Amino acid sequence: MRAAIVDDEPLARALLRRLLVARGVEIVAEAGDGDTAVRAIADARPDVAFLDIELPGRDGFAVLAGLATPPAVVFVTAHPRYAVQAFEVAAVDYLCKPFDDERLAVALERARRRLADPGELRRGIAELARTVGGRLSVREADATRLVPFDQIECIEVSGKYADIHTVRGSHTTREPLAAIEQRLDDRFLRIHRATIVNVDLVVAVRPYAAGDQQLQLASGRRVVTGRLYRAHVIARLGL
Repeated sequence: MRAAIVDDEPLARALLRRLLVARGVEIVAEAGDGDTAVRAIADARPDVAFLDIELPGRDGFAVLAGLATPPAVVFVTAHPRYAVQAFEVAAVDYLCKPFDDERLAVALERARRRLADPGELRRGIAELARTVGGRLSVREADATRLVPFDQIECIEVSGKYADIHTVRGSHTTREPLAAIEQRLDDRFLRIHRATIVNVDLVVAVRPYAAGDQQLQLASGRRVVTGRLYRAHVIARLGL
């Protein structure tokens, strides 16, 4: 079995590496932050990823969302509150730190069973892609929120933060807008260097100054296009 280890604590990575190697697992990739993890896992293509949830940059759920073909996943974290979310995204197992070698053996056996059944693995990956791919993970101070795409109206930069406006309220994150954009699907459109909108929730378009457009969203919120994005917006909305 080939594995990737993702954890922002070097000592935690070293301990897990030692335990896995002792059980005959080949370590093919390691990372200490979410962005590096996406690249490392995509390049190494491990059978299973042992993935922390609270990471610098993208969190563990966002790492999965950034992978075109995710491996089997075992979450390894000190925070049991994420367990339900982990199994919602078809995780093989959920190891809560600290864990011992016997508990790791259970996780490895579950991963082997998943890998031995191609149909189950395909179903797990499809469910993971459906669940995570249809939601945006937003890391806030108290938790990581999973926000359904169809509830997101727009995302706007506000200083060093990005405000994610939904039909039920707003969330704020420090993640750059460009990084968020990479995790969205094709219903979202960049209309300004500081604004992304959900085109499914655009209900009206009005002329604005200097040839730009003002888009009205379902909630009544209004956003304005930027000059560099004008032609793209016109084409996408069929104006």
